[in-house]
Amino acid sequence: MMGGVATNFRKAYEDYSGENLYMLKTMQIVPGWTYIYLNNGYRIDLIIQMKGLEGYSLEQCYKLAGIAEIDDVKVPFLHINHLIANKKAVNRPKDQIDVIELERIKKILEEDAAGPQKL
Repeated sequence: MMGGVATNFRKAYEDYSGENLYMLKTMQIVPGWTYIYLNNGYRIDLIIQMKGLEGYSLEQCYKLAGIAEIDDVKVPFLHINHLIANKKAVNRPKDQIDVIELERIKKILEEDAAGPQKL
């Protein structure tokens, strides 16, 4: 895992759980196979890069991320445009279905942001 990201994640996880994940400093992150479980049962998949987002840094993605509050914890999640780009790049059958639904959601969000239309 990247140095600064690993250090920040280890600190946040230690603050949350009381455990120090010292092995994150040197462990190899394998997408889909590297994850941890939180005390509340939520699973967090660890990834260091995502297809379709190669041109973006973690900081750029974070700046545009939405925030959800889960069990009184603020959790950032990818901007819908980034998620669509990732799903298109991965292009598995389930991702293709996700793209259709995400684009529907994006259209609704854009219409809501535009406000009511005058006739």
